[in-house]
Amino acid sequence: MTKPSRESEYVPSESRPEKMGPLELDHPLIGDLCPACNVPFREGELVTLVVLGPGDDPEERKKAREGEPYHAVALPLHWACATGEE
Repeated sequence: MTKPSRESEYVPSESRPEKMGPLELDHPLIGDLCPACNVPFREGELVTLVVLGPGDDPEERKKAREGEPYHAVALPLHWACATGEE
């Protein structure tokens, strides 16, 4: 089995993340660190959510396995960190 790595080769799919923002000064993300670059989110920036999966909820895992919509665990990232676009 291949050891998981934080930096592994990734082949982008045709689906694109949803672009959100620009962030307003009172947005709850302002000041939090982007997990991809460790730079705080600031007013005016574009962000997206990267879905990780169903988490530990048994019902959501079942829905995911069956190809049904489910509530997902997701992380906010700067748009540039998630897409490479400036």
